[in-house]
Amino acid sequence: MVVINPDSSIRQVEILAFYEPEEYLPSKRWFQRFAGKILDNELWPRRGISAVTGATLSVNGITQEIRKVLAVFKIMVIKEG
Repeated sequence: MVVINPDSSIRQVEILAFYEPEEYLPSKRWFQRFAGKILDNELWPRRGISAVTGATLSVNGITQEIRKVLAVFKIMVIKEG
């Protein structure tokens, strides 16, 4: 779940269900790194978001989905694009 502020920045990210081994799930602290981020070129692992050893696929997948949520918010709610 991605909670978005009215200014299109991320307020909070929470995982509601995760069907992989727990060791592939990034820590809550990692998810907190998304707070305040916006949809830009820095919102990628190893750029503005740190990578997590042993959870590369999860980190990439989660970041991509967060980017999609922000893009939909920008187009459907903010009406940009």
